[in-house]
Amino acid sequence: SVILIFNYFISRYQFFITEGWFESFAVYVNSGIDIYEEYDYFLPPLTVHVFSRLIDLFGLDFISLRYIFALLHALNFYIIFLILKKYTDVHSAIISSLLVFFLIISNSTFLAKDYHTIVSLLVALTIYILPSASNKIKNKTFLFSGLLIGLLILTKHNIGVIYGFGLLLYLNGILILHGYNLLGILKKNLVFLVSIALLLAYTTYITPSWVTIFSLDTPKGSIFVVLSRFILDPGNRAIITVSALLITFVYVVYFLIQSYKEKIAIFI
Repeated sequence: SVILIFNYFISRYQFFITEGWFESFAVYVNSGIDIYEEYDYFLPPLTVHVFSRLIDLFGLDFISLRYIFALLHALNFYIIFLILKKYTDVHSAIISSLLVFFLIISNSTFLAKDYHTIVSLLVALTIYILPSASNKIKNKTFLFSGLLIGLLILTKHNIGVIYGFGLLLYLNGILILHGYNLLGILKKNLVFLVSIALLLAYTTYITPSWVTIFSLDTPKGSIFVVLSRFILDPGNRAIITVSALLITFVYVVYFLIQSYKEKIAIFI
């Protein structure tokens, strides 16, 4: 309810001069215009098609669209809460999910009606369906993970490719941990990759021109620049470095506490 209340006020009273970008392209899509050929649209098609379907259903009403995405944003944090609850207690999960929420909305340009909401929702869903390292992975986990990664690529291709690669490494690590042979690992990887390929192939069949975003010449730069920006940009490198140091520090402190908790209890 806290997340819904904050999203309501942000959606109702905060306005940005750049708002309407996706809606404009969605109107073009609904008019039958190929936005990749005519306007050099440089993002994958999922977000703009979500907007085009919503406009078909509810009309070009900015406030209504804001409310719909506010609900999606709240759903995202409910999934984050469920993920955290699996590994902690209810109170810790509530506090942690609220901290994540307030960290995101602290950005002065935050608005739920954006592709970031779809990206974070898909990422949260992939984490939610993952088993812990102590549990075996079923084929359906690779299937659903592949479909979600496919949707993520169709939302923001650089995030989808990089996150998908990291997710596949994690899944293979669990397979190796449980003693799967090479053939078993290859079969499960094939399920993951085929589910992505089928989704991308279907999208390409419907909208063939969207593959131009993978070319060497787009408004955002070449595909190599797009995929490597997360590490080449100095600001991003600083965030990654600080995050890695913070995570390392937390794990070291946790390990020390667990190792010497009896001595600490006596000392206290």
